[in-house]
Amino acid sequence: MVADNDAALGKLVDYVSHSEHWNETAIFIMEDDPQSGADHVDTHRSPGVVVSPWAKRGYVSHTLYTMSSMWLTIEHIFGIDSMTDYDEDMAPMYDCFTMTPDYTPYDALPRVIPLEYNPAGGPMADWSSKQIWDVPDQVPNMGEIIWALKKTRCPLPFPPLGGLSAGQYGRRGRRRGRGDRA
Repeated sequence: MVADNDAALGKLVDYVSHSEHWNETAIFIMEDDPQSGADHVDTHRSPGVVVSPWAKRGYVSHTLYTMSSMWLTIEHIFGIDSMTDYDEDMAPMYDCFTMTPDYTPYDALPRVIPLEYNPAGGPMADWSSKQIWDVPDQVPNMGEIIWALKKTRCPLPFPPLGGLSAGQYGRRGRRRGRGDRA
């Protein structure tokens, strides 16, 4: 998924930066749900990126910003009032921008990560090939698959769910318990 998201974002920025709208564009990028993706400094921070001719290229801000700071900055660009009390009291991301625009477009890099994550002969490849992948949350034992792929020499840190069929899981992939309807 990361390779897909990175490739898609690169293609989007490439397309927009080569368009007639580039000179008045700002693309704000924020990690949606980092879950277990904490960085090496603090688990509470997520990367934020501004892509624009008016953004400082290669610049890393050391100012504490929040999602509300990003919203406030967007509101200032559009010339509208703050939507909530949260963004009204935040710091706008002024230091990320410059008064001298750089209209050089971006060129997306080709994908270097292969799309095939579980090639034939890999751990659990046979089992994975029989699962329903085109509908969300229909693959039971996903934790076992990921563990087998990433921790090939380590035993599972939890009891295996093996032997359960897809029908023994609810719509969202959780195991059905007492009181759940079939």
